[in-house]
Amino acid sequence: MFSITPDRASIHKDEDSTVSENTETKRGARWNKWIFQELVVHAWIGNLQYIHDLTLKKQCTYSGWSLWPVGSQNQGEHSIHGSAVLGLVFEKIVLEKRMLLPAISDSTAYASEVLFAGTLEEPLKNALRDAGVAVICPPTDRTAEVYRTLTPAMGINCVSPRTVRAALTALDGSLQSIGASSRSVLLDYILTDRDYGDLERCTAPLIPLVDGSYGSFQRSSIEYRLNTGMEPKLFADCKAFSIDNSKLSNDTYRLFVNSIDYFQTFTNVWPWDIPGARWYLITYIFSTGSSKEEYPNDVVTRPGLTGWIDQFWKWAILKDRENIVSAVEDLWLVPLSGGRFRKLSQSRPALDISGRREVAQLFKEITSSPTATTNYPIYSGTLSQEVSDFFHHAGLIADCGRFEKLVTWLGNYPSFLETATKEQRSQLVFQLGRMSTAARYQTMSSIQKTRIQPMVQMLRNLPLYHEAFIGRQERQVIPSK
Repeated sequence: MFSITPDRASIHKDEDSTVSENTETKRGARWNKWIFQELVVHAWIGNLQYIHDLTLKKQCTYSGWSLWPVGSQNQGEHSIHGSAVLGLVFEKIVLEKRMLLPAISDSTAYASEVLFAGTLEEPLKNALRDAGVAVICPPTDRTAEVYRTLTPAMGINCVSPRTVRAALTALDGSLQSIGASSRSVLLDYILTDRDYGDLERCTAPLIPLVDGSYGSFQRSSIEYRLNTGMEPKLFADCKAFSIDNSKLSNDTYRLFVNSIDYFQTFTNVWPWDIPGARWYLITYIFSTGSSKEEYPNDVVTRPGLTGWIDQFWKWAILKDRENIVSAVEDLWLVPLSGGRFRKLSQSRPALDISGRREVAQLFKEITSSPTATTNYPIYSGTLSQEVSDFFHHAGLIADCGRFEKLVTWLGNYPSFLETATKEQRSQLVFQLGRMSTAARYQTMSSIQKTRIQPMVQMLRNLPLYHEAFIGRQERQVIPSK
């Protein structure tokens, strides 16, 4: 650099009070200060602007930080009066609002658009570049000096999960084309601070869904369901609203699972719960069904659905055993014979004939007859024992091996006996007799004995003994000899 002093060692600070104001040394100090802090900075910025403009005209290629001054690692090194040229160039570009700051995307940006990063791991750097986030990340020999130059007045924020969330939200409309790996890296990064006060406002599409699309954290009427355990297979048709676990890192998946209460409260990420399952049933399972047969409002026919229903009940019982029935009582979730399904809201339980007792075998024989009708609510044990036990506990099915349950069911559906042969009715009378006698004399309390009397009266009205009654009446009218 030019100077009016004999050499660099003779340069004094302009503020040096030991040197007279009119001396050559004092004038040289002011001259050198102007050269380094004004002339050189102005010339350097002019050169950067000139090359940038040529680049826009495609007459050359702007090469970023390589055109900038060399930085100093320590204050005062390679500087005049403690002011390094790099820092002064950077500061003036920011204050003059020039679009000359080199971004990692090999383009230039205004200070109002950029985030500063001292260092960036390569995957995050590539992801931010892929997303189009304007980040300045100076080379190692320039980082310290640029960082020292930063002031709050410049309005440049450092890269952090919060600032990246804000930057991605601002770029929302241009993020649809970024790659899956970049989305995964960005998703991991914006969740690392565990400070999610603004997460619900993040509109960046980073949550991978099973249908190949991506959703955001922003609260809306759409809920993205987190799959755990058996849920991916159970709710397989819900591809547009199910999170694709295979595209989540292990850390992010564990974070979703462990903090699901927070995400459910403030974002679109929800667990599969009973209300969500009810929505799935209405939308995907029973959306196109038509009710048939004798009870059009209560029974639908869905051949091949039993296996799925069994898995659903296993999942639902674990989720909310106490409230599941009331939550889905308006849906057809009790399997009956003939591929039919019955609403849970029915007050009369279906008859469970899945047992091994003789009476259960008799009912299976009756219902397997070619002439037997399938209009009656009969449960043949098509679900697992775990679910069947729950059905009994919830009063959805009644054990045909229990006298009161069987008689009550027959009293509600007396026409069922018309499908049985005379021999089958006789066997049923025999079984009822055995069941009632054993119950009355061996196991029943006095209160139960009193309660059984209506059962006896109900039996009298069933088409079981009618032929015997008619025969007795005929014998009574024959005159005796």
